[in-house]
Amino acid sequence: MSYYKFNESQREQTALKRLKQGEIVALISDAGTLCVSDPGMDLQKKKKKKNIIVIPIPRPSTLVAALSDSCLATDDIAFGNWIPKHARSRRERPTISANELVTQIFYVPPRKLHEFLKETSLHFSDSRRCFIA
Repeated sequence: MSYYKFNESQREQTALKRLKQGEIVALISDAGTLCVSDPGMDLQKKKKKKNIIVIPIPRPSTLVAALSDSCLATDDIAFGNWIPKHARSRRERPTISANELVTQIFYVPPRKLHEFLKETSLHFSDSRRCFIA
């Protein structure tokens, strides 16, 4: 069954019911890692509260792959997740992030990359490095 942001709460109930009945349920992502930039965190929390066994099977992570190729510091990172869709929130994000000195990771849709770089370059100093993957 499909499980995404807009039907998450409805599908959680179905999944929990099936788990209680002894069925095996697999939550599979086609675009990321579950609970990291993908739905699943609420279901994960509800399963833990009900003492339902959860076995995560991680898949390759774009975040880890890009970070390992970036040559940026990895001892302290901040994962900003997806940039906000709304222009005002998106413009506020770099203002807050510019003061963070750790390596920062943002997911940006390809069609928004140019705009994101233009907006963030106003806030980040020339000494900051950027890696795009």
